[in-house]
Amino acid sequence: MPEFILTVTREGKRLFVQATGLMKGEIFASEQHRFFSKMVNAEFVFHSDDHGDVTGLTVLQNGEHKAKKIE
Repeated sequence: MPEFILTVTREGKRLFVQATGLMKGEIFASEQHRFFSKMVNAEFVFHSDDHGDVTGLTVLQNGEHKAKKIE
């Protein structure tokens, strides 16, 4: 869905996600590139290139939803 944007921000050592029209929530590491939410039943798997730069993520919630980094 092109109108749906998932914004990921860092505040100090904490990581947050906010989906279009929803509240911002903290996510927590379960593995090096895998995070989970305590607010909703969802996992976030970050993908990176050979240089370690994040290129996108996969949201695991009611299926698998891939997203590319836009900024």
